[in-house]
Amino acid sequence: NGELSLSHVDIRSLKGIAMLPYPHTVTSLDARNNYIAELPGAVCMYLKNLKKIDVSNNNLLTDVAPDAFQGLKQLQE
Repeated sequence: NGELSLSHVDIRSLKGIAMLPYPHTVTSLDARNNYIAELPGAVCMYLKNLKKIDVSNNNLLTDVAPDAFQGLKQLQE
């Protein structure tokens, strides 16, 4: 169904997301309640069909690169 839940799994980065077997099938990414501190440039570039991403409640987002969501033309939330 295109949903990827990484909520409450104590991850610190989304960099490994490129290693998913079929990243283009992910339409919704839930990465809430983790320890993510940054979103580097083009971190989601392999998730070409991503429509929704939730990174709330992280140590986050002290550093979000300007191009972190580059190429995500379908992103709505």
